[in-house]
Amino acid sequence: TFLISGWIPKEEKSRVVKEVRNVVPSAYLEIRAAQTLNVDKEQIPVRLNHTRFLKPFELLITSYGLPRYGTIDPTLFVAISFLFMFGAMFGDLGHGLVLVFCGLLLRRSKQETMKQAGALLSWCGVSSCIFGFLYGSFFGLENIISPLWINPFHHINDVFRVSVTFGIGILSLGILLNIINSLLDRNYFRALFDKAGLISGFLYWLGIALVSKSFIARAPVPPAYLLALIAGVCLLLFKPILEKAITKKNESLGVAFMESLIDILEIVMGYLANTISFIRIAAFALAHVGLFMAIFELSRLLSGIGGNIFSFLVILFGNILIILLEGMVVGIQSLRLNYYEFFSRFFVQGKQEFKPLTK
Repeated sequence: TFLISGWIPKEEKSRVVKEVRNVVPSAYLEIRAAQTLNVDKEQIPVRLNHTRFLKPFELLITSYGLPRYGTIDPTLFVAISFLFMFGAMFGDLGHGLVLVFCGLLLRRSKQETMKQAGALLSWCGVSSCIFGFLYGSFFGLENIISPLWINPFHHINDVFRVSVTFGIGILSLGILLNIINSLLDRNYFRALFDKAGLISGFLYWLGIALVSKSFIARAPVPPAYLLALIAGVCLLLFKPILEKAITKKNESLGVAFMESLIDILEIVMGYLANTISFIRIAAFALAHVGLFMAIFELSRLLSGIGGNIFSFLVILFGNILIILLEGMVVGIQSLRLNYYEFFSRFFVQGKQEFKPLTK
C-alpha cells in the first residue's frame, strides 16, 4: 500500500485525478479544500499565477515575501504604482527608449530570472517614455517635443500636489486591502481597530478633509468634522476594553489605555510621515531636470575651451551617468515607497512557495 499526500492547485484538480486514474484505476482519492483542513494558513503553499504582463512584477513581490494563502495578491497594484512612480521620477523619452532597448537585450538571456528582469526593465522604460512625452523631455532637450502636460521645473507646485495626492491614494488603498484581508480571515476586530483598520482609515481621511478645508480651501471647518474626529479617537481609546472582553486577557486597563494613547500617537505621526514621504516623487522628478541643466551648462562652458567635441562628450557621458546612477536610485525609491508605505499596511506573509513535482 502506498500513501501519497500533497498539495495541488484547485484548477489542476480534474487533470490530476484523471492522470492518477489512468495509472492506477483502483486508487482511492481524497481531495479536500485547503479551507477545510486544520492547518495554519501560513503553512499552505502559495503559487503566483499571472499573465505575461504581470509576471515580471513577481520579482518585486517575492523579494519582499510571498502573500499568504487566502489574502489579496498585490501584484497588479504594485505593477501600476511602481511604474507610475518610476516614470514620474525618471520621465524622459530618450532615457526610456534606452531602458527599453536594454530590457530587450536581457530578454535574450537563457535564464528565466534574467528574462523577467529584462521585461521589468522594458516596462520601466515604457513608463519613462510616457512621462517623457508628458514632460516634453528627450535626453534633457526641451525643444524637441512639446510637453503634453507640464514641465516639472516650471510647475513645481503642481508636481508636489500630484505626488502627495498619489501618496494619499496608495495609503488609502493599503487600508482598504488590509480591511478586506481581515474580513477574509474573519478577524473583525483587526478590520476595525488595526493601525490600518477602518477606524484609523476614517481618522486619516477625516484629517485630509480637515486640512483641505482649513488650509487649502480656506473655508471654516464644520463642527461635524471635529465631532467625528473626537468620536474616532474615543473608539480607539476604548479598544482595550473590547479587546479584554474578547480575548479574556488579564492585562491592567491602565496599562492598556496607555498603550492605546501611544498607538493613537503612532497612527497620527505614522500617517503624516507616510504621506509626506511621497514628496520624494516630485523631488526626484525635479532632480532629473536639475541634472540635465547642470550637464548642459557644463557642456556650454567646455565648448569654449575644447570645441564641440568636448561639449558632445560631456552630454554623452552625462546622460550615461544619469541613466545608470539616477535610474538605480529611482528604482530603489519606487521599491521603498511600495514596501514601507504600501505593503506595511496590509501585507500578510506566507511561508512557502508551491513547487510542483513536474510542470
